[in-house]
Amino acid sequence: MAVLHNGRFTVKVEGDFVVFLIGMRVNRLLLLHKWLPVSLAMGRMLKELFSHKEMGLLHAQSFLSGRTIMVLQYWRSYEQLHA
Repeated sequence: MAVLHNGRFTVKVEGDFVVFLIGMRVNRLLLLHKWLPVSLAMGRMLKELFSHKEMGLLHAQSFLSGRTIMVLQYWRSYEQLHA
């Protein structure tokens, strides 16, 4: 069974890092052909980035609120995010 740790926690990171917030809002749910490919592509991209740590992605967390999907990403540097 997993151990739960209550409270707030931080981590020390050597050097700089980048926080990137990206998201989308679905205005018309029935137009699947417009928003579904974008949503699926984000999942595939994150899977690829997690499997190749040298690309610079430190962590990512997804949030869903109604029709809005957001992904919070932590990157090693701006150059790696931009690449």
